[in-house]
Amino acid sequence: MTKKRRGLHDQIGCLWIGLVFLSCLRRAFHLEVSTEEWKWFLKIIAYPLSYGPCLYLYTRVLVQNQTKLKKTDLLHFLPFLFFAIGSYFPNLETEKFRIDLGLSSSWYTTLIYGVATPISLIPYCILSFRLVQKHFSRIHEFFSYEEIGITLKWLNTVCITFLLILLVQMFYLIVQNVAEPIYPSPRFTNSLMIGFLLLLSFFILRQQAVFHEEKTELDAVSENEKYSKSRIEKAKMDKIADDLLKYMEQHKPYLKDDLGIQDITEALQISTNHLSQVFNLHLRKNFFTLTNEYRIEEVKTRLKDSEFKEYPVLRIGLECGFNSKSSFYSVFRKMTGLRPGEFKRV
Repeated sequence: MTKKRRGLHDQIGCLWIGLVFLSCLRRAFHLEVSTEEWKWFLKIIAYPLSYGPCLYLYTRVLVQNQTKLKKTDLLHFLPFLFFAIGSYFPNLETEKFRIDLGLSSSWYTTLIYGVATPISLIPYCILSFRLVQKHFSRIHEFFSYEEIGITLKWLNTVCITFLLILLVQMFYLIVQNVAEPIYPSPRFTNSLMIGFLLLLSFFILRQQAVFHEEKTELDAVSENEKYSKSRIEKAKMDKIADDLLKYMEQHKPYLKDDLGIQDITEALQISTNHLSQVFNLHLRKNFFTLTNEYRIEEVKTRLKDSEFKEYPVLRIGLECGFNSKSSFYSVFRKMTGLRPGEFKRV
């Protein structure tokens, strides 16, 4: 897949990267500069309160294929704005020290990092994790392959990383309030955040839109409810199914390793909704399963064909449409009960 244009997820992702960058920059300035000249910038310590909303909105926009946000979505950033603006209240010292001196945190710092951040971040991580899990359970209806840009499993890693960094920060915050810190915690936690920033930037900048149609519903509803307003007649469904199977057998589109349901709808000149009905109501299997059944049959044929006798097993799998060794071996064993090499020797 190639990235045709920037989507809403790119904009949210850039906002997310920018906020994490400002947080790291502020911490670095506080460690090394911390002068009156930069006090206006150093006062804002509420950046972590924006990470959860960014994570959730970014995930939701990707999995639900949204092209614009609702006005009410801005409410997610109210805690961040409240504490950011509150940092400029007269006589409110967010931190009374250069943070590399090993002195205790102010009550305001403790409130932000020890109370508000966990209350904000943990629920958003859970919501995002559930969205990704629901998305993963439905992508087989639209794709014949799995890769990180489609499964979005990297967002689960982001959730876990967020929570681990949060635990580390809370641990050092507690240590600072009960005893002299043993480790240079501010520099350590800032290094963690810089590493996280680089990781986050890598994934966000390479992430493409999962779905390219304007509307692709992934809500967990029953098949009857999903097609209640657009259900096609049985005769037409039978014809589409016949056309589909003939196309798969004659043109072998499954040999394409990034085959998607949109490729089939364009070839057969039918809507995604109608083809989806054929899979779910007529064939009783999803697009991923049907496509990989054809791939496995092609692999089995070639493994027994003398023309491909000298071909490595993996080469045959890749030429039959699988995009990686792991997916090939996994699907083959699931559908045949044997590894490719074992099947070849039988």
